[in-house]
Amino acid sequence: MIADLLHFPMLIFSKTTLPFKVMTEIMQKAIIIFPLSQGIYPMNAAFLSLVVEPFCLLIIIMLCVALTSSGITIKCSKWE
Repeated sequence: MIADLLHFPMLIFSKTTLPFKVMTEIMQKAIIIFPLSQGIYPMNAAFLSLVVEPFCLLIIIMLCVALTSSGITIKCSKWE
């Protein structure tokens, strides 16, 4: 249930189903934390032949999300 609660907002707000230009400015700033949007942004830039300027920022955000989720998994998992 928790995975569904996290998965569907990420899918909706990660620029895959709703166009980025339709979202309000607050939503555009908030969706940066979703990991899927970090992958969609460089992919769109590659398709449109654009330069991805904050590429280091994308990598840092992805590493932070990966480390945080790994830490939560290790702490909350019940090892048998």
